[in-house]
Amino acid sequence: MDRGGLATSASLPSPDAMPAGRSSALEGHQGPLRRRESRADKNMGLQLWAAWSYWSNQIRVLQAGASEHARNGTPCGGSMKFVRFEHHGAVAYGILGAGEVTELSGSIFGSFHETERRHLLSEVRLLAPATPTKIVCIGQNYLEHVAEIGSTPPDEPLFFLKPPTSLIGPGDEIVYPHIATRVDFEGELAIVIRRDMKNVPKASVGDYVLGYSCFNDITERDLVNVKPLNLTLGKSFDTFAAFGPCIETDVDPDNLQLRTLLNGKVMQEDSTRDCVFDVATILSFLSERMTLCAGDIVATGTPKGIAPMKVGDVVEVEIEKIGRLTNVVGSEASGR
Repeated sequence: MDRGGLATSASLPSPDAMPAGRSSALEGHQGPLRRRESRADKNMGLQLWAAWSYWSNQIRVLQAGASEHARNGTPCGGSMKFVRFEHHGAVAYGILGAGEVTELSGSIFGSFHETERRHLLSEVRLLAPATPTKIVCIGQNYLEHVAEIGSTPPDEPLFFLKPPTSLIGPGDEIVYPHIATRVDFEGELAIVIRRDMKNVPKASVGDYVLGYSCFNDITERDLVNVKPLNLTLGKSFDTFAAFGPCIETDVDPDNLQLRTLLNGKVMQEDSTRDCVFDVATILSFLSERMTLCAGDIVATGTPKGIAPMKVGDVVEVEIEKIGRLTNVVGSEASGR
């Protein structure tokens, strides 16, 4: 059995197996000595044939889903929340449930299956749910945020990169750099790439997406404002890319409510419906310009309401159907 008790294709009956009695009934029509059928016999035969056709089709669907799941680890219907966690010093992937994590073997970016090992959520430490080769961030992608900064909507996606060294997970500390004068939060929806993609048309983008998560594109605002052509200066400090707590596999990314809270107060609130560019447009555009690798993160931009944080603040990025990413701001002297 694969996850959720779904049978593999090997354990399912063949859809080509005829129901009992049906083969002989068909053969009876071919010979000269066929038995005369009553109307009741004909009706019964039609009912059996309809039932067999229905269930054989269901088996084909299950076989196809099980084969796909076994081949590349994609869910066979329904949503899953993937997490990456540490338990007694060992790091593994799992599926988040109600108060517990089911450990997986294999890779969520390839082939995986559930193990019998289950851990209470209180007994594990959740980590950033992916380890990307790069973090691609989209700028000016919410209409009201574009107006907030006094700009106009771009004609094509604007993007910049954050290094993997800036990545932190849920519960990790955001380090306030000693050279910083203003550090802002920017709550965002993140896309997690499932397999390498290059030159992918918009219609096929979904085949390359593992799922979605919460992201905080932390920014040293004064550095960005002073040298806007060198955006990386204010975006790439260690701990300036908070990500997690999970990767949700089954949501409509273009219709989600997003909120950012600072010390419990809602500071940002918008819907991804208001994005200038939808997920398919962003990923297709990027794949024409670079190879997006399995595990890479694409952050889709922030709504209006960006504001500074200070040491001791608690910042939360919350996206419906996905979860809430929580981090605390600490001083550089305190370390990570």
